[in-house]
Amino acid sequence: MAPSLNLSKVPMTPFRVMAVVAGFAAIFLVISAIRTTGPQQKLGAVFHHASDAFKRDTMSRTMADANYWKNVNLEAEDLPADINHTAAKVQVNSKRVNIMGTNTFYREAHPPDGVSNSGEVVVLLHGAAFKSETWLNLNTINLLAAMGHQVVAIDLPG
Repeated sequence: MAPSLNLSKVPMTPFRVMAVVAGFAAIFLVISAIRTTGPQQKLGAVFHHASDAFKRDTMSRTMADANYWKNVNLEAEDLPADINHTAAKVQVNSKRVNIMGTNTFYREAHPPDGVSNSGEVVVLLHGAAFKSETWLNLNTINLLAAMGHQVVAIDLPG
């Protein structure tokens, strides 16, 4: 008989669950990148704009250079004037998914009516002392969805 991988016998440690969640996040990002076509507004527009300006100044440095991030101005571009009004229209849904036997909670939001979808998925991961509710309380989920992105905030177990 051929050997098989029986995942039900593998103990699910917090590290393994985080690795699975990170894998799903990577899959979401790849699918998003494949589906995105045309001149839609990109999440990385600020990075692209900042990198172009920075590259003009120092052609030998790239975004992979650790010193690049010390000088980039992420506030160089303003948010749309009505972003708070649009963010108030965003509906955040609470959901659960079973990932290899672990019941994982997450929040999801899509752009509201009247906002064009960027085709990009933003995955928000929290730090050790926080949860997905932190992103909700800070209004991050609503603001990103109001800018046209699908947003997923995952509660990492452990």
